[in-house]
Amino acid sequence: MVKAIKLSGIVIVLTFLLAALTACNDTPTSTSTLTFTPTNISWDIAARGVLLRDIDLASPDDAITVHMTHGTIALDSNNQSLREIGIVATNSCPVPDDNRQILAAFDFSPSGATFNPGIQITLEYDPAAIPSGIKESQLVIVLYDEVAQEWQYMSGTVNPYSNTITFTTSHFTIFTIQTPPIIPRPIGTWVIVVSACGAALLILCLSVGLYLKYRRYTYKASDEDAYVPNADEEEEF
Repeated sequence: MVKAIKLSGIVIVLTFLLAALTACNDTPTSTSTLTFTPTNISWDIAARGVLLRDIDLASPDDAITVHMTHGTIALDSNNQSLREIGIVATNSCPVPDDNRQILAAFDFSPSGATFNPGIQITLEYDPAAIPSGIKESQLVIVLYDEVAQEWQYMSGTVNPYSNTITFTTSHFTIFTIQTPPIIPRPIGTWVIVVSACGAALLILCLSVGLYLKYRRYTYKASDEDAYVPNADEEEEF
C-alpha cells in the first residue's frame, strides 16, 4: 500500500510538470546572424542623389535583397547623395510590449537614409522559428522608430514557398520580422483528465490505507476488551 501511495504521488507530480510544460510558450526567439557587406553605389548615383540605373543588391545567400529603380532619389541623413548601403543582423532592439516574437532583426545603414520613391526589400526568415499555431501569412514587418521610441507596423507580402517577406520603405532603420501577439496555449483537456485521474487515485490509495489502519486498530481494541476467565478464576467463583 505504501508503494502504491508513493507511485501515485510520483504520477501526480509528473502530470503537473507535463501540464506546466504544455502551457508554456515553447518557441524561442530566433534571429539571423547574416551580415550584408556595405556596398558602394556612388558610381550609379548622380550628384543630387538620382539613381542612374536600376540597382539590385543581395547578400551572398540571397537571404536579403534590395531593389532600387532608376530615377529614385537616394539621400543620406545630411541630404547628400547616398554613397553606400550596409545591412547587419542585430539583437539590439527593444522587446515588443504586446507579446509578439521577433524572428529576425536587421539594422539598415546609413541610418536616416531616405528614398523617393520607396525601395523594395526582401528578407528571408527561418520557418522552424515560427511558434506553433502561427501561420506564415501572419508574419509582419515592424520597424522601430528611435525618435518616437515605438514599434510601427508595415504591410508586407509573405511568400511561404521561399520563406521570405517583401516590403517597401522610404527610409532606413531597424526592420524586424515579427509574429502576431502570441497567446499562451491553454492546458489540453487530456492533461486535465490525467491530472484528475491521478488525484483520484492518490485519494483512493490514502483512503484505503487509512481504512486498513482503522480496521487493524479496531480489531486490536476488540481483542483487548474481550475477557475470558481462566480455570483458576472459575473455581474461585
